[in-house]
Amino acid sequence: MRNILQIFTALSIIGLLAYSCQKESKELPEPLKRMVETFKNCECDPYIDQYLWKNKKTFISTCGGPACDCTVSYYDENGVQLQMEPGYSFINFRSESTFIRRAWTCKRD
Repeated sequence: MRNILQIFTALSIIGLLAYSCQKESKELPEPLKRMVETFKNCECDPYIDQYLWKNKKTFISTCGGPACDCTVSYYDENGVQLQMEPGYSFINFRSESTFIRRAWTCKRD
């Protein structure tokens, strides 16, 4: 009985650790789901936010780590990366869009 309890406890811990690295991404377009599956760890706290921009669902991918140099990538509702005009900044984007939700985040334990 003790061995069964130890096995159950070990499997539970492994399951929780695996889940903590693979955060929910079910409401993302397929290309973004595949992208988040490539993250091996949560270094730099990557995340994807959903916005309404020019009356279209738009996603941004970036990170929030204080010691990280993060760029912002923009994606349409199908997960296709958007090419912004030279000089277009996230400040411009935020002034022209409405934040909807944090669609995905990778959190450390």
